[in-house]
Amino acid sequence: MASKSNEFLFEQRAYIKIRSLLGDTPRNIYQDLVLVYGGEACSESTVKKWSLRFREDRVSAKDEPRIGQPIIATTANNIALVAEMCDSDPHITIERLAISLTLSAGSVDAILTKHLSMSKVCSRWVPHLLNQTKKKTQ
Repeated sequence: MASKSNEFLFEQRAYIKIRSLLGDTPRNIYQDLVLVYGGEACSESTVKKWSLRFREDRVSAKDEPRIGQPIIATTANNIALVAEMCDSDPHITIERLAISLTLSAGSVDAILTKHLSMSKVCSRWVPHLLNQTKKKTQ
């Protein structure tokens, strides 16, 4: 599994917290997680790290906010603009979209693929999944 959901990670961390506070060893906790989650269990080093944090009075099993640049390019307005431009010109390129909207090519690509579920087919941007009526009109 490439990336685990926050809820999935929170579930395992909560289990680590309870078992650590009860005095169980990270090795035993890890073995139990492997029994339940198999290959999707967090690593033994992660169990040790979180176990230590909980024994040092950490309260929350949730991730703390991280320092970094906030995502500002994928706003609802930019997503709508990209969708509108692709509808009006299905042959438009990522570079032209990026220049027109003063966004990076990576941001435009993320909007197209992740938010609009579009892919390039025969040099046209089309929705990733077409139903029967859209197949006739596209």
